[in-house]
Amino acid sequence: MIPITHPTDEQFPLLDALSSSVFLSHKPGESMMRRYSALMGKENREHINIICEDGKPVSNVNWYPVRIALGDSILTAGQVGGVCSHPSVRGKGYADALLQYSFEQMKKEGDALCVISGDRGLYLRNGARHFIYEYPFLFDEPLHQEGVSYLPPDRLSEGADAVYRWHSQTNPRILRSKERICELLLAFGESHHGYRGHLYYSDSAYVVVSVSSDMQKPIVVTEFDGLPEAVIEIFGEIVFRTGKGLEGHCMAWQKEAYSSLSFQDAVMPEMTMRLIDPVLLFEQLAPYFASKNVTAHLASNEDGTYVLTIEGEEHILSEEDLIHALFFGSDWAKDIFPLPLPDFHTMDYQ
Repeated sequence: MIPITHPTDEQFPLLDALSSSVFLSHKPGESMMRRYSALMGKENREHINIICEDGKPVSNVNWYPVRIALGDSILTAGQVGGVCSHPSVRGKGYADALLQYSFEQMKKEGDALCVISGDRGLYLRNGARHFIYEYPFLFDEPLHQEGVSYLPPDRLSEGADAVYRWHSQTNPRILRSKERICELLLAFGESHHGYRGHLYYSDSAYVVVSVSSDMQKPIVVTEFDGLPEAVIEIFGEIVFRTGKGLEGHCMAWQKEAYSSLSFQDAVMPEMTMRLIDPVLLFEQLAPYFASKNVTAHLASNEDGTYVLTIEGEEHILSEEDLIHALFFGSDWAKDIFPLPLPDFHTMDYQ
């Protein structure tokens, strides 16, 4: 087997060229490394796993450690993205080997989950499964509210404090430092898949939207958080100011709180998840279970099944059954499952 390594300084431009040729072939001159600097930059070198031929990267798996707030629980996870192989080496098993190596890295570093941007066969055959539903919505009701601030793209960083405040609340969010949020907002304001980022916020909520150069398209809501009624007020303010409707999506666990939105049928996002260390995950979930006044414990069996004990009642589950319970719910644990995980689409890897 060809060795798995991390890119040297000299190999980073070659790796960027490979990834950009695969993912940005329709946008000559754009760079995956610039677009996703946290994921593919030199500071994340140890989590960029590559296979080389003749000294040139020909296949890579990138992942980035994240922390997810779920009430008082903090879940450790790795987030995978930008996985590609040069067409000349596809079918050699390089990507499978790199993905398995990355999973082993995550376990050694104490990650309980892996979240993957995509649902390719590569991921599914290596144990990843779909795990969240999203509900597309439309909103076109103009509602003018006093006290809502608007920051144009060149001043987005001034809203970092507001975004940080809501990222730090009890809603499940990927934890980011205030400095990181500032970077995210700046990157989002400059360019994101051909859109321009705008931030609206009040004392109780914030909304980040993308405005396309095509004036016929609705405005796309890319991220929002805060009190639901305050979010709706900002939606209405955006419609009032722009004269355009909004489109976006809610996660399944948000739907009840945003019942005033006009929802379409549920769709499965192109994201998958792999359990890295389920027993560790349940240890990390202890504060979340405590907030529900429930005790839950997970143990693994030698045959690959799991024993989930909830309030003294044991359930023998396969990994598939465990994943389904955790992320889609179950009749025997309605009060604690599904886990209300965040929307992992928002501002990934900027």
